[in-house]
Amino acid sequence: MTERKFNWKKTLFVASLALNVLVIGTLAGAAFKHKGNDKPNMSATMQGAMIRALPQEQRRLLGQKIRGDGNGFKKQRSQSREVKTALKDAISAVPFDADALRTVFERQKQVRSTFTDRGDALWIELITKMSDEERAEFAKAIDFRKARKPRK
Repeated sequence: MTERKFNWKKTLFVASLALNVLVIGTLAGAAFKHKGNDKPNMSATMQGAMIRALPQEQRRLLGQKIRGDGNGFKKQRSQSREVKTALKDAISAVPFDADALRTVFERQKQVRSTFTDRGDALWIELITKMSDEERAEFAKAIDFRKARKPRK
């Protein structure tokens, strides 16, 4: 009966390969886990924090008011789409016209400002209708800290 020799090279190669796969898998997992997290987190914005601080009934009323002003918000979205198209056109124009690009950015500011003003007016109306106690509770409930996802 022939005795088998233990092949250290083969064992070392397999162990090294397994370790490499483990390290690469860990790095890839970490990279994919954080991919796409560069978007603004709604929980860290002023509006997001305020919406979360509202009692459910007031959230519902705010949503109804936004939908009730549907034509204004639909017009706003339509204008926003038009500005995006104009921006692409201005950037890709040959010959390039810097003044046309500036005009598009000014239009974008106007559209964004109108949208923000409309939203601010709704917030002011909602908060103005609150009692002193409701406003105090609302202010206490507002949390501007970025929400953290629980670790798995």
